[in-house]
Amino acid sequence: MFLARIDGTVTSTVKHQTLAGLRLLIGQRLEADGSSTGDPFILVDTFGARLGATVLVTTENEPLRNSVGNTTPARLLVAGLVDQVYQEAPRSPSVVGQAIRLPSPLAGATAKERHP
Repeated sequence: MFLARIDGTVTSTVKHQTLAGLRLLIGQRLEADGSSTGDPFILVDTFGARLGATVLVTTENEPLRNSVGNTTPARLLVAGLVDQVYQEAPRSPSVVGQAIRLPSPLAGATAKERHP
């Protein structure tokens, strides 16, 4: 699992039958400090992640295979929407940890707005 930022959506008029009706998003992998790394990738979204949202991505597609069939070609799946990332600081008697706030369009949104 890793964190990613949603940078866009993918529209496809023809796709594998197991992906019919599922949202495809463009994601960018994030480092622990919130900076992006690597090439963008396509992932399947069943949570309704929005543009700019930070998401938890799983490379284990078993939940997707169980719901749409074992022949699905998708590997990356949104496993959750991230509100805040907490990162341990280096061991020091005066510093216990620090919270890192990643930009999220869901900040301040009501539960209904997060999950329409």
